[in-house]
Amino acid sequence: MTIGEALRAARKNAGMTGEQIADRLEISSAAYRRYERDEVSPQASIILMLADIYGISLDTLLRGSEGASDTPRQVVEMQVGQGQTLSITINAHVTDSASSLKKATA
Repeated sequence: MTIGEALRAARKNAGMTGEQIADRLEISSAAYRRYERDEVSPQASIILMLADIYGISLDTLLRGSEGASDTPRQVVEMQVGQGQTLSITINAHVTDSASSLKKATA
């Protein structure tokens, strides 16, 4: 799934028009259409605003669904204050260091 396809799907899922999104981003509707058509990649700041507008995570926005990654994940949560929880998601890639070393030295 391309970024443009993910943006289009998120916008439609939110029930919004391209013009409404462009207004929220304070850009022209033509500029937003270029994002959805994959003619131009949005800047990181725009992607962050879009995730906030759609109320979804960056992973969901960029990958199309929360579980689309094959990367194993672990979520660690801890209390940081009264009624406040810090949640950290750890993405892990497990490799066999012996076989990686063999490939590097071969």
